[in-house]
Amino acid sequence: MGEAVYIEEALQDVLKETDLVNFERKLCVELQLSRLEHFDHVTDDELKSYTGLSQPAIRRLRVAIAEKKKKSKKSKGIFSSIGRKESREVTKVLVPTSTPELLWTFPENGGTSLIIKEEIKLMERLGEGSFAVVKRAVWTPKIGQKLDVAVKILRDSTPEIIEDLQREVTNMQKLKHLNLIQLYGIVFQIQL
Repeated sequence: MGEAVYIEEALQDVLKETDLVNFERKLCVELQLSRLEHFDHVTDDELKSYTGLSQPAIRRLRVAIAEKKKKSKKSKGIFSSIGRKESREVTKVLVPTSTPELLWTFPENGGTSLIIKEEIKLMERLGEGSFAVVKRAVWTPKIGQKLDVAVKILRDSTPEIIEDLQREVTNMQKLKHLNLIQLYGIVFQIQL
């Protein structure tokens, strides 16, 4: 038995052309880059740190994606889509469910935990709310697997804000779905 992930056929062609098929699972499943357009929103540094791709391999991948996009635009003339429903060609990629990374959850009991500040590397700001700033971060737990996460940093810790945060944490612990944000844990004492 396996879990199926759909990716664009053009992306699979690019991975074959650049000899990066071995990275298909990391790119398409773990990073959820299933279309050529998705690579527009990923930096070279992110590709390097999450997949282990070398800089020359990333360059080859970027060039191949750009060429594939150009060919795709040229093949789609002005009149080619008239009278036709546009459909993207996708290829099914099977992902074995017995792979340890897929079965492992953060933390092992599936709940939340206290996360050590040194395991979190803060990146760019994603957004801002009424009582917190949200930043992208990379979490590297003790087992060494890197995970892209969002970190909410409280501006103040008044009783009202702590109460709101507790409600939010309680609600997030109840949510369990592949496409929803999962609460892994709480880090204390990260300064803005």
